[in-house]
Amino acid sequence: MYARKSTGAPARATTSAVANDSAKSKFGRFAKALAPFAAVSLLVAAAEYALEARVVAKTGALMAAARAVVEAPPERVDPSLDGKLVHVAGELSVPTPLADEPFGVKVPAARLFRDVEVFSWVELEEENRGLVYVKRWVREPVSSLRFEHPVGHENARVFPYSARPVTAEDARLGPAAAVAPAIPAASSASAPVATPPAPQAAPIAVSYTLDPRLTANLEGFEPLSYDETMLAAAPADVKAKGKAVHGALFLGVDAEKPAIGDVRVTFFRVKPGPTTVLAAQLLHGGTADPRQLSPWVDGGATPFFAIAPGAIPATELFAHEVADDAPLRSWGGRFGLLLVLLATAALAARRMGQFFADEGSSPTTFAFRRRMLVASLALVAVPLIAAGKNWSEARGWVGAILYGAAIVAGLAASGLALPSKRLRPSEA
Repeated sequence: MYARKSTGAPARATTSAVANDSAKSKFGRFAKALAPFAAVSLLVAAAEYALEARVVAKTGALMAAARAVVEAPPERVDPSLDGKLVHVAGELSVPTPLADEPFGVKVPAARLFRDVEVFSWVELEEENRGLVYVKRWVREPVSSLRFEHPVGHENARVFPYSARPVTAEDARLGPAAAVAPAIPAASSASAPVATPPAPQAAPIAVSYTLDPRLTANLEGFEPLSYDETMLAAAPADVKAKGKAVHGALFLGVDAEKPAIGDVRVTFFRVKPGPTTVLAAQLLHGGTADPRQLSPWVDGGATPFFAIAPGAIPATELFAHEVADDAPLRSWGGRFGLLLVLLATAALAARRMGQFFADEGSSPTTFAFRRRMLVASLALVAVPLIAAGKNWSEARGWVGAILYGAAIVAGLAASGLALPSKRLRPSEA
């Protein structure tokens, strides 16, 4: 008997199944090859989201504050403004002087800062002389162990003192608080006895207390000259080796010829004076003046306040805050993330080329550029979506632009990755 001739249908089915398995396997290998680059893209997207979230939160707080701010009378505290964001200019005063007791400093100030320097060896590399060692005043310890020649250039590993800021906890803003005049005492027994005044209603407070968080942000440091009076009030160990020289405290033998390890301490302060504040007026019980200026929060948004020396209009304070919220660090962060994406896209394009070469295609310069563009557009689309998510809530038109750019980038990447005509192996 002769065997029945096969029709070939089972062979075609087997070939199709093998092709499907081959396509799935190829796609799996392709996805595995690009997985690290996708992970980097997601990390960049998370970083971009965090960066934009900070900017958006501050922008939203500024916009809400600009809509809500009201002017407060400078001569008194208006109870009807409790809970509102107020703009008020007045005289900043500090009932209790700020002190830095280890050095005998006690002065009226809103802020006080101690700066500490130690005379130390520093290693430098000069073009003609090579490594040289010089003595300089430094604010951070310099490790001699990192020197090329540490012997003979030893520095102190830790400083005997450190820099220290001090902020007034009881700063007040406004005209001087009203004080009831005292009843003069009788000059003699025969003098008539003064009749006590009738009880009166408590006067309205004429000054605010300041939340220390506001005071801690007041700028305007000025040098504070250290003198012999301060040195006399210092502890015995400081008086024994200290000298008031050129407005600073010198701890050593000879201020004109300092030795390694000698210490120089200088002080700076923010003086009380005219000050302008943008903050929330809150009822703060338990003090002589129960109204306090504190950070303003609008429905859970980022706390907002502004404080500056001098009498400054609200519009100028807002302009300063907006300018301060667009620093180079924000744009520098965006530019850095973009560089990371481009570097990742270049590596991804190269990896794609290696993958296609392993599959039998020969890479070309044109193909690499094409893959580079595809990878760049695909990777950039993800952070654009993250940024758009943030900005869509604060400024809808900015979010729409970012979403649109992400869609365009994604479509362009898809169009380049899936060309309409079949490429020859040399173009793959």
